[in-house]
Amino acid sequence: MNRLRLYSILTHVIVFIVSSVVVALCVHVWSGLGKLQDAVKISMGTLPYTNLGPGIIVGVITTVTSAILVFLNATKEVLRKRALNTPTFQIYWLTVLWLLWVIVGSMTLRDGDDVFGNQDCGHFNAKFAVPSGTRYVCYEVYSIAGLSYLNFAVVCLYTGVLVGRL
Repeated sequence: MNRLRLYSILTHVIVFIVSSVVVALCVHVWSGLGKLQDAVKISMGTLPYTNLGPGIIVGVITTVTSAILVFLNATKEVLRKRALNTPTFQIYWLTVLWLLWVIVGSMTLRDGDDVFGNQDCGHFNAKFAVPSGTRYVCYEVYSIAGLSYLNFAVVCLYTGVLVGRL
């Protein structure tokens, strides 16, 4: 197996895992934001990120894409020559994905700051006497942003490698 195929498979496996974690965190935070608002009894505005749609949608799209590309890269030569696995298609599609990951990370940070008021999570939890069952929400919102930027970096780096190989 040549180094580019091995790098491709490794990259897509990492992106698959990180995307799956982002989807799981989005669903977990989604369930906790409403409980947090009820428990704290403060107005959090419209809770702009309560549906966490962008993180879930981009995570699912990336997970499916990564699984398909790992399968195509790991199969025999016959399947590797298909349109989905050409470097040109991958460059265009992966560019769209890393742009979407930047958007998810930026939206998450913006909405997290809107909800938690630009405060440290520990300070927010102490200031509003947040019950222990909902303290994870603040930390996980910023974890989603960090993992989104990690996915952006990995996908962007791999796209750059593909461009360099053309």
